[in-house]
Amino acid sequence: MNDPSKKIVTVGFSTAFCLILITLFFLLLKIVSGVHFFSILIGYLITTINFSVGVLWVRKSLKATNETFIKSLLSGMGMRLFGILLLIILCWKFLDINEISFIFSILFFYFFYLIIEILYINRRNFTG
Repeated sequence: MNDPSKKIVTVGFSTAFCLILITLFFLLLKIVSGVHFFSILIGYLITTINFSVGVLWVRKSLKATNETFIKSLLSGMGMRLFGILLLIILCWKFLDINEISFIFSILFFYFFYLIIEILYINRRNFTG
């Protein structure tokens, strides 16, 4: 675990998981409703899957040349965004969720994980 890029990913997962635990605590205190918690949890799961796929994709494509890396990164981002869009539409259509909590949790976790992913790519480029 001496690799700084692995530490960044671990801190990202841990921080997001702690935020979900805090939300669960709010649910137990009846500060948020069950529907709100479920909506936030689904948004968290969708973005966590997206982040995990992104890290695996970056790890695979970093071994290539710079041009191939950029093409792979951009195509991977496009496919991941399409996948997120598909999952959002399916959740909206078939699950009983609060749309506002769902969308804001996706936005929050997406940008949070995006920052972690950028830091991961930056560290991987410098550490090899």
